[in-house]
Amino acid sequence: MTRILLAIPALDQMPTESVASLLSLFSHYSYDATLKRPRQISYNIHRGSNYPHARRALVTHARDIRATHVFFVDSDMVLPKDALTRLLSHKVDFVCASYIRRYGDWRILGAPDEQAAPHHTLTPMRFVPLGCALIAISVFDRVPPPWFTFQMETEAQNDRSEDVHFCDKVRAAGVPIYLDPKLTREVGHVGVQVLRYGDTPPK
Repeated sequence: MTRILLAIPALDQMPTESVASLLSLFSHYSYDATLKRPRQISYNIHRGSNYPHARRALVTHARDIRATHVFFVDSDMVLPKDALTRLLSHKVDFVCASYIRRYGDWRILGAPDEQAAPHHTLTPMRFVPLGCALIAISVFDRVPPPWFTFQMETEAQNDRSEDVHFCDKVRAAGVPIYLDPKLTREVGHVGVQVLRYGDTPPK
C-alpha cells in the first residue's frame, strides 16, 4: 500500500498561502472517494535554516514510519490540491514540478536531460529543485549517503545546491528524473516584494 510522508523543510514561519495550500492538498489526498476509504499520509515539518540537514532528517523519518514515498514540499510553495495525486499517477520513482526562481531573472528552475529517452507526458531532467518533488523511498536505498550536500566552489557560479548534488547522485545510480510540465505551470513560489509610493501594480 502506498504511504506518503509530506516532508516540509521550513524556517520559523510559513506564508499564509502556503499553509492554506498544504491543508487543501492534505485534505484532498487523505480520503479516496472512489474506494471510500482513507489513504495513508502523514506529515513532518523540520524547522531550521540548514536545508541539507532538514531533508536528510525527513528521509530518515520517512524510513522510520515505513513510508513508500517522500513528498518534499518547501514551506514557500503554493500547489493545486490534487498535485500529489497527479504526481503519483505517473508511476515513476522520481517526479516533480518546477517553479519560478523568486529573484534575479525569474527563470524556471532545473535543466532538461537532452540525452535521456523521451517520455510521452513527462520531461526527463538533469536536475530539478526539490520544492515539489515526489520520490520513492527505494531511490534512497540505491543512492549512497550523504544524499544532500551543499558544495562550495572557488567561483560562486559553480556552487552546487543540495538539489543539484542529489540529482547528480540519483542519475549516477541509474534513476531517471522527470518533471511534470503541466503541473509546473500551476505551482506558485511565494516571494517578498517591497512596495513604495508611486509603484505601479503588476498586471
